[in-house]
Amino acid sequence: MKQVSPDTSTSTYPVLEGLLSAGFAGKSLAEIVGVTPPTLSKWRNGHSQMPGSQLALLTLVLAHLLEEIEAMENRIDNISATNDDEQPYGNLHKVLCGCLHEQEIRNLALSPTAVHAGARMYRTWFEETGGTALNTLANLSDNRIRKTDYANMAAQ
Repeated sequence: MKQVSPDTSTSTYPVLEGLLSAGFAGKSLAEIVGVTPPTLSKWRNGHSQMPGSQLALLTLVLAHLLEEIEAMENRIDNISATNDDEQPYGNLHKVLCGCLHEQEIRNLALSPTAVHAGARMYRTWFEETGGTALNTLANLSDNRIRKTDYANMAAQ
């Protein structure tokens, strides 16, 4: 597996770096938050500020992905006949944990309204994708969450 190590100390949004490191394409992340890929690129490059609701949504998606990776690693450990310490996801788990931790610290500045809206958006994403981030990652072209749903939730 490819070893990744985004530099979250200079990243505007560690959550974006984490999800991109996990294999999510920028276009797919844009779909999840209901914006165009150029908008997501502006957020990533620091040319525009991401709304708090979308930031909360992506943070929850990253946390969910980490939980799925941990569960997958535990299942593999339980059925593996070997006792080596190598994790199937290599350094990815550690990198994603670092990105999530840094983003959670930054998210402390979000308003409760933005966090609530992001949680509602996450719930919609979770229901629409069957609650499986790894499956979502593998089948993002089948993502049926409509951009207008997110726009409406973010405006509330």
